Amino acid sequence: MNYYEAQDFIHKTPTPLKRSEFLECHFKDNDFSNLDLSYSKFIECTFEDTNLSNITINSTTFRDVSFTNCKLLGLNWSGTLSLSELKFVNCLLNFCVFQDVNLQHTTFDRCQIHETDFSQSNLKHSLFNETSLKGSLFNQSDLRHCDLKSATNYFIDPNYNKISKAKFSTPEVITLLSAFDIEID
Repeated sequence: MNYYEAQDFIHKTPTPLKRSEFLECHFKDNDFSNLDLSYSKFIECTFEDTNLSNITINSTTFRDVSFTNCKLLGLNWSGTLSLSELKFVNCLLNFCVFQDVNLQHTTFDRCQIHETDFSQSNLKHSLFNETSLKGSLFNQSDLRHCDLKSATNYFIDPNYNKISKAKFSTPEVITLLSAFDIEID
């Protein structure tokens, strides 16, 4: 396994990315789209202005990693080995799969997360600040203690998701009632 520590990768792709360990590395202005990052570890790393669309992340670890102004389209996070303390700021996360993934304490700040599958994921204590969730699927998801006060365009069925102690605001919270086939005047 290749090992990189405290290095800056600006306009530069480290080779190989697969089966490599990155500790406290900074990635900026890179295009990693369609690359294979399988079996790699990213610990305390930052990604900024980087395209990570359609990357392969089988058995990959992301621990204490932040993504800022990144494009992460079409990622299947379900095959990762470990995810913890993730932070997404102003990112595009459309068409992703987070099915059955532990995302506790994850921050989604000013993100666009459309048509993404969060089925059976653990999102306890996560923050969705000014984040659009249009068409995203929540089924058997754990949203307890989540902050969705400024999130928009979501549909969460309280019959099929855990939502106790989650924070919502009006008018978006009304969408929770649409699952009950009732009329509201």
